[in-house]
Amino acid sequence: MRIDSSGNITQAAQPSFLARNAASATFNSNADILYPDANHNIGGHYNTSNSTFTAPVSGSYFVAWS
Repeated sequence: MRIDSSGNITQAAQPSFLARNAASATFNSNADILYPDANHNIGGHYNTSNSTFTAPVSGSYFVAWS
């Protein structure tokens, strides 16, 4: 967290996404499961066309699959 020159508290980028495997999900030639639908995509770092997430900042990321 930082305080800017106006006294506003700012917070670093907190990218997140929630992708889901809808009925239209497909598999590519590498046997990857593609998740073409994102319920939210804060920061726009999740690509729904190839199901990849590009981490914009270093840190810890939690990814789960079930």
